[in-house]
Amino acid sequence: LIELGMPYISGYKPLRNYQKTVLPDAITDHVQANRELLVLLSNDANLPPEIPTVENILESIVSPPESREVKSEQVAEQRAHYTPSPFDYLAREAANRSLGSAGENFVMNFEKARLIEMGKTHLADRVEQVSVTEGDYTGYDIHSFERNGIDRFIEAKTTKYGIQTPFYITKNELDFSSSHRDRYYLYRVFEFRKNPRMFLLPGYLNDYCSLSPINYLARL
Repeated sequence: LIELGMPYISGYKPLRNYQKTVLPDAITDHVQANRELLVLLSNDANLPPEIPTVENILESIVSPPESREVKSEQVAEQRAHYTPSPFDYLAREAANRSLGSAGENFVMNFEKARLIEMGKTHLADRVEQVSVTEGDYTGYDIHSFERNGIDRFIEAKTTKYGIQTPFYITKNELDFSSSHRDRYYLYRVFEFRKNPRMFLLPGYLNDYCSLSPINYLARL
């Protein structure tokens, strides 16, 4: 379902390999024939989140998921690319500004707690949500700091769904992660609905993520 722009069911890991030339079309036909599922997904993707509470926000960090790339030479089929569909609920969730804002606030609180635990309260007081103070086009969301006071630039991506859920990044965000790779982090917040956790990816996003172009600017 992930490659079709739909969330997978929590507790069921996405398959690493499947019949990519047949199964996506079969799933699409089934979903379109059952409109009640589309309504449920649409409502869930657009739902403003309730801000979850955690006992210790510093314990929310987990290891990044393993790559879903298939390495076996025995697999003859070409790897499927994520292709947005007319019912792309991952795109709808990405456009849910209340979810994005809540996720950024969660990361802000984490960064302040991280710096305070290191005895750097003066740096914690300077953590800034630049997506609000400067706008959405800076290439990152949060300005934080390392222990020694060096800048840490953070892009926060939040989902109510599982750890393997794909996410959208802009060219500006990708370029910023390249030009500031020594000070850049992506914080991927997942399962935000009930048990928010996150993993960190430092540096250039192209070094970690399989990127699929989905939009082009056309000029005549």
